[in-house]
Amino acid sequence: MSNKKIECTTFYGKKKLVAPEDLIFRPSVYGFVVNEGKLLVMKSKGTGKWALPGGGIEKGELISEALIREVKEETDLDVSVGDFVGVTEDFFYYDPWKEAWHSLLLFYNCQAASLNMSDVENAAGDESATEAPEWVDIRELKSKEFIPALTDIYKKWSHEIVETMKEPRTLGSTSKCNTLE
Repeated sequence: MSNKKIECTTFYGKKKLVAPEDLIFRPSVYGFVVNEGKLLVMKSKGTGKWALPGGGIEKGELISEALIREVKEETDLDVSVGDFVGVTEDFFYYDPWKEAWHSLLLFYNCQAASLNMSDVENAAGDESATEAPEWVDIRELKSKEFIPALTDIYKKWSHEIVETMKEPRTLGSTSKCNTLE
């Protein structure tokens, strides 16, 4: 038996060493939901840093289905899934459940079908790990303001989007995205 330990980032932004056999493998998907130069983000209740809507992919669930479901659960918004942005890896310890995850995080651009903020304000709920979602001007966001798992992917994504300030394409607008389904 190896004494190897994996360093995980906790819900509160601290570091915790975990044995590899105690990690739960968790593929997940998150959306960059943009409207009129603003990104839909939520603050982590543990660290006060920004997070994106999204979460775990259920067994047998398509990536696009998981992203649509997760965004709806967390924000009450319906979205269409667009271009693939990238993937990151994270080792995360969720203190309230005393569980550790080895996560692969997939990121996609998304477009909201509606922008009804009254629905969004109530979606997070008391049991959520994040505060209610809000629209924040992309030019005002900094990568260091995001939870550690999102810092690099946000930097990559925002560099392109801020330069062009174009709305991300959705699946129907380009044939190269059809592999998501």
